[in-house]
Amino acid sequence: MCGRIALMVSFAMIALVIGLVIAAGTWHVKRERQRTADLEAIAKALGFSFAKEEDASSCEREAFQLFKQGRSRSVCNHMRGELGGRQVEAFDYRYVLGTGRARRTKKQTVVMVRGQDLGLPSLQLCPESIVHKLGSLFGYQDIDFPHHPEFSRRYLLRGPDEAAIRRCFSPALVDYFERRPGVNVEANSAALLCYSDNRRIDVAAVRTELLETLQLARLFVGIPNG
Repeated sequence: MCGRIALMVSFAMIALVIGLVIAAGTWHVKRERQRTADLEAIAKALGFSFAKEEDASSCEREAFQLFKQGRSRSVCNHMRGELGGRQVEAFDYRYVLGTGRARRTKKQTVVMVRGQDLGLPSLQLCPESIVHKLGSLFGYQDIDFPHHPEFSRRYLLRGPDEAAIRRCFSPALVDYFERRPGVNVEANSAALLCYSDNRRIDVAAVRTELLETLQLARLFVGIPNG
């Protein structure tokens, strides 16, 4: 009798776990569909084009380190159009790192500003980790600004043309990053991208993030806001 009760309890627990997994999966699908619908509505309101899914190979051809990481890369909720006189776009970008128990899926919203007139040097800026700090002891490049110790403490900045990068980083630009910790930036001669590692932008904040990245592009090229 006790064995039969134990068996019934085991079956009930298994059914409960299966039910919870199915419910979580259903909730996730509904949440993603709602996010897509909301972002498509925002794109329409801005007069932007919108693609629910896009071939990630278009990103892989870009000369940015973000798009070279991991595997199983995917792009969705891609909006693009003109804002503030520049071509801008935003999309959710996903990739996978590691295998087995070490497997991690990274999801972030990427905002890009394009324009051949940007003329920026190739650079990468990201929050500085303990690994980066240790690497700098062995010659790993990190461009610091002695008069801005907070920026130098928070960020790793690197690129092939250090002199050109230093010319881009005006006091106003350095102050911007000191006020906004945790941001990742990559740039080249024709585009600038901005994202926070493994964080997707809330739907309500998408327009704000687009304008914020436009402001960042203006600071990089020395154009006053307005």
